[in-house]
Amino acid sequence: MVKISISRPNIAHCCFDFECDLSKYVSPSIEILGARSGFRSVTVGRGGTEQNSHPQHVAARFYTFDAGESFIPAIVPHADELLSNMQHYTNTKQKFHLMKLSSTTQWRPNTAAT
Repeated sequence: MVKISISRPNIAHCCFDFECDLSKYVSPSIEILGARSGFRSVTVGRGGTEQNSHPQHVAARFYTFDAGESFIPAIVPHADELLSNMQHYTNTKQKFHLMKLSSTTQWRPNTAAT
């Protein structure tokens, strides 16, 4: 599996409308990508939720796919449509990262009484 991270750096004088991003980008991308084979999940996060915090990123999206080869044909035909509204709610540039996920075991705390 792979995870595609799309983050928005917290630059000086940046603006980012999180609600607009959810409605104009994330929701349509879920509809588009959810219909494609290989799509597993999307997670959205917001930075700087604590008062006076200065996060490295104001927001990030994480798409999980079976393979990187599944993401490209799913997103490229719709890229113009999905990216067309961005100038209306942010002045930051996206940063993309692709990472291969290794298999993991779910961690569970030891709750047995001693």
